[in-house]
Amino acid sequence: MKGSLLVLIMVIFFSSQRGNAQDAKTFSPDSLKFIQELEEVFRKVGDSDSKEANKILNHFTFDWNSGLLTYDQRVVVYQTCNKLLNRKLKVVPYYTDYLATITQLVRRDLDKKNILAFNKGVDFYLNVKGTNLLSNYLNRSRDLLENYALFSAPNNAWKCREAIFTFSFDTIPEVVFSSANLVCQLNKDSINIYKTKGHYFPAINIWRGIGGIVYWDQAGLPHEDAFAELSEYSISLSKTSYTADSVTFHYKKFFKRSLPGKLTDKVMVDIAVEKASYPQFTSYIPNLIIENVFKGIDYEGGFSIEGARVIGRGINNTVATISVKRNGRLQMVLHSKDFIIRPDRIVSQRASVALYFEGDSIYHPGLQIKYSDVNREIVLMRGEEGLSQSPFSDSYHKVNIYSEAIYWALESDIMSMEM
Repeated sequence: MKGSLLVLIMVIFFSSQRGNAQDAKTFSPDSLKFIQELEEVFRKVGDSDSKEANKILNHFTFDWNSGLLTYDQRVVVYQTCNKLLNRKLKVVPYYTDYLATITQLVRRDLDKKNILAFNKGVDFYLNVKGTNLLSNYLNRSRDLLENYALFSAPNNAWKCREAIFTFSFDTIPEVVFSSANLVCQLNKDSINIYKTKGHYFPAINIWRGIGGIVYWDQAGLPHEDAFAELSEYSISLSKTSYTADSVTFHYKKFFKRSLPGKLTDKVMVDIAVEKASYPQFTSYIPNLIIENVFKGIDYEGGFSIEGARVIGRGINNTVATISVKRNGRLQMVLHSKDFIIRPDRIVSQRASVALYFEGDSIYHPGLQIKYSDVNREIVLMRGEEGLSQSPFSDSYHKVNIYSEAIYWALESDIMSMEM
């Protein structure tokens, strides 16, 4: 995994803008003179940035002079500042993001190794051509420590909550999370991944996650009724959506066991709960059986859920099937590429139907189907195009029936037809 990320980083390296080749210069190794020379560098900041830049420098200077950095930490900070100077990088954002991150690492009382690991990352990106990755690494690291943000843009952000993490350097710089809740925000709306862990790569805006739980609360389903458990997954943090394979889905309404499949989640803006179409899950199992979707109505086929809307789909050139029983006897069979199953109804835009009675049947190859659980009524409607225009075929009376629709209240012995 990290090898592929390293290749991605190298591609970005060589496509980045080249840094300025200017004469080398170093800060004084004397502790006091080092700060004085930093102050001199910061005096070159423009008026619009000077207040914030000086605030950052003052915080860093206090920590430096107060002995809050160990000897080893002071050495690597001094060396890094010399490299910034040697590259003739601007105070804003390079020095400001760097020193602000050092201040946060010191004051958050994280493991002392964090500063050394963070500096290894800075050194890694300072030793390559271009500044895009260096700028990303510094800015994202600072944003993580100051705002718990993995990625921030004007309208959207990925943030972490209740997070435990450490800076690390293996083959590339990263931040290792042993636990966290992730939230993606878009305007005032959001999605969440709870109880996850993973590896965050600040310079390239990538999160590689391991484990975690996604609930269907944005679709109005209680946490205990519908949720997915993630395995390994990846998020491009500049996006407000992601897909995770090999998840385990729990849906107590229909299944006593969990289902393997694929999850997709996306932030929806200003969408009412009843119209929510995310999170989405599709099971890998092609022939699931759900008994009593509604009283006397069984389902067999593939399974997806989009928000609170269940979709029964045929998979691999098969069709999904709904069977309707009355008094224990099979009365109707519907076949379709997909059925939409809502908490109070079933709908299909095109389904074949067979109505059984006394060994014969009424058949149609392609109808619009509507079932209302409130009325316990099925409506079979012909259309005006293609197969849907065909008449009903009645094998008992050996006639074609040109009724526009058939209505059947499941508790009744009578079906009505609309001509």
